[in-house]
Amino acid sequence: MPQAHVTIAREPPHSPGVDALLDHSDALSAVLYPPEFRFLADAAALSQPQARLLVARRDGMALGCVALLLQDGYGEIKRLIVAPEARGLGIGRALLEAVEAAAAQESIPMLRLETGPGNARALDLYREAGWVARGVFGAYTSNPHSLFLEKRLLSGPSRPPVSAAAASGMAPAAANPAAIIAPPGAALVPETIPPSERLDAFMARANAAYYARVDPFADFTTAPEIAQAFGELLGAWAAATWAAIGRPDPVLLVELGPGRGTLMADALRVLARVAPEFSAALRLHLVETSPRLRAEQAARLPSASPTWHDALSDLPPGPMLLLANEFLDALPIRQLVRRGAAWMERHVADGRFEEHPAAPLGIAAPEGEIVELGEAAQRLVATLSGRIARDGGAALFLDYGAAGPAAGDSLQALHHGRPADPLADPGHADLTAHVDFAALSGAAHAAGAQGWGPVTQGDFLVRLGLHQRTDALARAAPGQAAALHAAAARLVDPEAMGTLFKALAIGRRSDGPPPGFDPPPAINATDPGASPDLAP
Repeated sequence: MPQAHVTIAREPPHSPGVDALLDHSDALSAVLYPPEFRFLADAAALSQPQARLLVARRDGMALGCVALLLQDGYGEIKRLIVAPEARGLGIGRALLEAVEAAAAQESIPMLRLETGPGNARALDLYREAGWVARGVFGAYTSNPHSLFLEKRLLSGPSRPPVSAAAASGMAPAAANPAAIIAPPGAALVPETIPPSERLDAFMARANAAYYARVDPFADFTTAPEIAQAFGELLGAWAAATWAAIGRPDPVLLVELGPGRGTLMADALRVLARVAPEFSAALRLHLVETSPRLRAEQAARLPSASPTWHDALSDLPPGPMLLLANEFLDALPIRQLVRRGAAWMERHVADGRFEEHPAAPLGIAAPEGEIVELGEAAQRLVATLSGRIARDGGAALFLDYGAAGPAAGDSLQALHHGRPADPLADPGHADLTAHVDFAALSGAAHAAGAQGWGPVTQGDFLVRLGLHQRTDALARAAPGQAAALHAAAARLVDPEAMGTLFKALAIGRRSDGPPPGFDPPPAINATDPGASPDLAP
């Protein structure tokens, strides 16, 4: 709790220091969320009769504030803000307790709020204070940038109705995947979970919650974070492929699941030197739903002017070059188990598997064998392939899995960097499964495109010139030579990532194989223009 000389009292919105708090909130929201998804009560809304603004001060300085808007039968919390210099003093918790007390004095039985997945500190505060997930309320509609929470205070008569629009001063929103938040120690589950979910539905819900709330890089490290040469070589691959398909201008450069933006930052840096014409022609588009990760990508790509999208279908038309590293493995899968002469499908209920009758698969399998179906990945690849066949371009996927069909249970979970039970505490762990590259290649062909590969990641990167590029970087920074070579070895050695991880390319049938596939033309990674540029 804050020290005793911190006071919290109701004040008008233009009190000294409050404007600075609101400006700070506006700036944070601008980093985390697109303009159309910033539902901030402005000073006019906070001046309405239905609004109560509480301000925390110490020695006259405004340290934080929170607003209570009186709605029809509940109170809505807005503008919970703590000044950066006041963090760690317990101001946020004290403001929450104060606004709950103010609501209780108004005989309000329920508090609700809209927030976003990008502010992990606020989400932790709400969870610890007993707030739980709920559905959309008031004038909001579902949108991928909003989470809706509530907390029951007391029973009793509710306030007379007031106009929600007049009290909030906000326009309606649009769109939200299921959000998950719960009290400490509780499983993260949304309000309307069915008693039994098919595995793919469970995975989709759990991973949506995980990526909204958690920094995934606390649990795993991907190739771009291991070696900068990985992103540089993929950028060079895109430039060489662009030249091979006729140098379209403009061309979309797209990344699915860009993470922190590391891969793209490395790619664009080398492209600016060795492929300036491609750099001028490309238009950068990132498919990313996490506001937290979008903010990190914006910070790493300040001069690239990326456009963000929630889905592949949102991309504008035209030829494109698409990169996706460790994206497909996070898409949901189904699992079927052979039981006697029949097939049973795995569902999840109460943290364990249960089996339900399934349609016959039409394949021979021994008793107890598990077959995985990656239908979500196949749909994505089919959609992408149809577009490439129509508009031109190519796509490159790097992920882990088998080159051909492989039976067995590959579902796994990582929590705090360690293996975990994939069915326990959905939303706390990263859930992945092996990619069926043969099925994806078949989906590309059925959609009118051509799949090349898969080839092992080790072979692919060596063909592109990983060792030569690493040698150049080591010469530029001899003190880091051992670390650079160790990182490259991790990417290509069979005992590490070199064999389990595969590369699959998709393109037009008339364009021929892209770089790194059969035949294996190599990219010149020792070009004098490609001078070493070690990432800080």
